[in-house]
Amino acid sequence: MADGTSQNIFIVGGGVVGASIAFKIAQSPEWNVTLFEAATKLGEGATAAAIGGITPQSESYCRGPLRHLALWSTKIYPEFLETLELSSAMQIPVLDSGQLQVALTDDEMERILRSLLPSWEEEGFETIVLSATETLRVEPSLNRELCGSVLLPIEFALEPVILMNALTVALANFTNVVVRKGVNISRITSSKSGACIETTSGERLNSDYVVIAAGIGSPALLPSLKDRIYPMRGQALEFRTGYSGYPLNHHVYTSGEPTRSSYLVPRINGRVVGGVTYEPNDERVIVDDLTLDRIVAGLAQLCPSSANWQRMRSWSGIRPASIDGIPFIGPMDEWSRIISCSGHQGLGVTLAPACSIMVHNLVSLDSSSWSPEVALALAICAPGRV
Repeated sequence: MADGTSQNIFIVGGGVVGASIAFKIAQSPEWNVTLFEAATKLGEGATAAAIGGITPQSESYCRGPLRHLALWSTKIYPEFLETLELSSAMQIPVLDSGQLQVALTDDEMERILRSLLPSWEEEGFETIVLSATETLRVEPSLNRELCGSVLLPIEFALEPVILMNALTVALANFTNVVVRKGVNISRITSSKSGACIETTSGERLNSDYVVIAAGIGSPALLPSLKDRIYPMRGQALEFRTGYSGYPLNHHVYTSGEPTRSSYLVPRINGRVVGGVTYEPNDERVIVDDLTLDRIVAGLAQLCPSSANWQRMRSWSGIRPASIDGIPFIGPMDEWSRIISCSGHQGLGVTLAPACSIMVHNLVSLDSSSWSPEVALALAICAPGRV
């Protein structure tokens, strides 16, 4: 594009990943961006079901190669949010006090100290071990019988719906962006000169590049991912606590294997989200009362006052999980005209800023110009990996 000509890019999928890619590329005025979303509103899929914890340290899928991408994305998140807030004229509240990994029993504390803590320290993460007294001092509403905790300062939380609202407004403010909602894509083809999409209504539209960020719908458009991306159901609840502001000082997690795993993410205006389940190969969008009862019981053990919170709503969402826990980000055809950015498991919100930069580099820069962070991230997420 050194000659000043513009290029066209289609992005299929209007969740947090697809919208973030559109937002990043739209900041380069030489690009014309069209974002396609099958639903009538952006962010209606897995993003709407997300809890909103940014978890590069605690998430088990980030304890392997994906750690590099998750850590990099977390570090660039503040700049991403600052740019988005300026573009949308909206504020995106962030709870940046860190996550507390709480132990309710001696065995749980022993597991954290002997299993998790050494690996976190070896990987260079900051960790702060708190005694039971110290834990209750910083988070007084937790179970008085807890045994201690570890604070993970790098982790923070935000509300995915607010993030998506800001992305929606920001994209509407770009003159080089078109958002098409309620459009289903049936087929994608490519050639040396570009790519073509076909809609279920019979349209054939040409572009220089097409990016597939359609979540669990991606394998239908990228057949090579059919056996490599599968549905991972998650269920959660939201409560009204009666407090104003954030009702907890941190987002809080405790794990009592194998029967108890509880996660509390406070939100503004006195709300708290609790969950969340990981149910592989389950595509049901209805909530399971028995599972919700187990979540509620676990939350009551972690935070006894939660038994008095008013339940506002519950939901079930489908994550696009990959067979090795790492998303597929990179070219899918011989001409590098079709780009996959799919299979983010439960990490779409965490990884969105980094993914937007990765895709922007793929379509804009020669690989020799990629930064070390981009080059390593794309190597980790290469669709052709074995």
